[in-house]
Amino acid sequence: MRRDIDLRSLDTPQAVAAAFGFSAAVGDRLAAFDRVFMEAAEIHNLVARSTLPDRFARHYADSLQLAAFIPESACTHVDLGSGAGFPGLVLAAALSDRGLKTRLVESTGKKAAFLAQAADAMGLDVVLENARIESLAPAPADIVTARALAPLEKLFGYVAPFCGPETVALLPKGQDVAAELTEAAKSWMYEIVTHPSVTNADAAILEVRNLASRALDRPEPHSRRRQSKGRRR
Repeated sequence: MRRDIDLRSLDTPQAVAAAFGFSAAVGDRLAAFDRVFMEAAEIHNLVARSTLPDRFARHYADSLQLAAFIPESACTHVDLGSGAGFPGLVLAAALSDRGLKTRLVESTGKKAAFLAQAADAMGLDVVLENARIESLAPAPADIVTARALAPLEKLFGYVAPFCGPETVALLPKGQDVAAELTEAAKSWMYEIVTHPSVTNADAAILEVRNLASRALDRPEPHSRRRQSKGRRR
């Protein structure tokens, strides 16, 4: 991934796309998204309003940098808590041409309606689930993303039902990432690579594989095992 991006130069959707090596067509999709986003942001609390002037670096580039960690072979993508479309719709705009199919999961009706409107303006064919994450049936995907959704210990619980043996979860995290990993390790097993964020020196991107609950790995208590043997005799 490029490390030399001048964040101050990211003042249009086209500039964001170009900075990460994407085509003008991707920039046009992001521009269509931005028009819908800014209209909706005046009505709904999609992101903190204080971040809107710097949105191309704070939200667009922060989302698009995840594309560098998505394998070429990936076909299916689930974005959890899609809310304002970051990173789900931004990644769909960038990678739909290579066949990545994106599924957006958002429980709030107004935000789901915004996502549908934005996807339509971008000409994207995405699957939108207006539902709570916990209510969905397990369905492994190649890529799982979630941004600003929950602390890792809880977030892993949301992510796990969408993970299979080859799944990669890409999870942007802020300055508290070390403490969150320490807490999450009490309940979860995983393989992880931490990448520095190009948009925030205090942030990181977690590339997570082989996520599994420690509860599923614990042996049955000794007293219960003895009782089982007794019943078998």
